[in-house]
Amino acid sequence: MTRTGRVGVGVIGAGVISSEYLDNLTTFPDLEVLFVADIDLERAKAQAAKYGVPASGTVAELLEHPDIEIVVNLTLPANHVDVALAALAAGKNVWTEKPFALDRGSGRRLLDEAKRLGLRVATAPDTFLGAGLQSALRLIA
Repeated sequence: MTRTGRVGVGVIGAGVISSEYLDNLTTFPDLEVLFVADIDLERAKAQAAKYGVPASGTVAELLEHPDIEIVVNLTLPANHVDVALAALAAGKNVWTEKPFALDRGSGRRLLDEAKRLGLRVATAPDTFLGAGLQSALRLIA
């Protein structure tokens, strides 16, 4: 299946680091942030409103959204693997804030599940997604 159009993104976790991600994610023309989820629903709603994201709510609601292809996991480190596994189970690719996992076994389990489902999971600091680096790469490409 060849997909056309913008890639739908959902952000789980509306804490401090979410502003860095949303500042950048909302500038990429090929991405469309569709949903912000958090255990604090008011915080999710505020971040969604601030960045022009059309929906906010619970993690379960985000995972049910049919147009979200990539989940950006900005939860607490202790929750990274469980949230990522839930996203994979919902058929979503996952980008998780560091650390990828708190131990090698959990990280291996997450990678194995992504492979089994034919999905992708990755992690890196938010600076990798930064508009400055992306602009520099476009200029030298």
